[in-house]
Amino acid sequence: QGGFTTYLCYSGSDQETARFFEAVSGKVIDIRKDKLEEVKEHRQEYNLLNADAVRRIADAQAVLVSANKNPAILETLPYFAHKRYAKIPARFGRAHVKGAAEQVRTKRVSL
Repeated sequence: QGGFTTYLCYSGSDQETARFFEAVSGKVIDIRKDKLEEVKEHRQEYNLLNADAVRRIADAQAVLVSANKNPAILETLPYFAHKRYAKIPARFGRAHVKGAAEQVRTKRVSL
């Protein structure tokens, strides 16, 4: 983990990854005073991003946590749905997708 300050998580992550993103995103500390004259304070602490929120992001979303910035939920587009990259499967074979597309044979290419 040393040296890396940006983390990206796509939908369908496992529980361990979701807990990692919960810990890395940090906590919010909310401090409220009753009145200006009194010293009574109410302190509340909660997660900025819960593990269940990480696990429940939509298929076309990703969670981005970078260094000392707040986490962001990004809208994503799979490469095979992008017009510019539509030619990649023709050259290297189809992408592995759940459902009926699992029956399609893939072409292995040596790098």
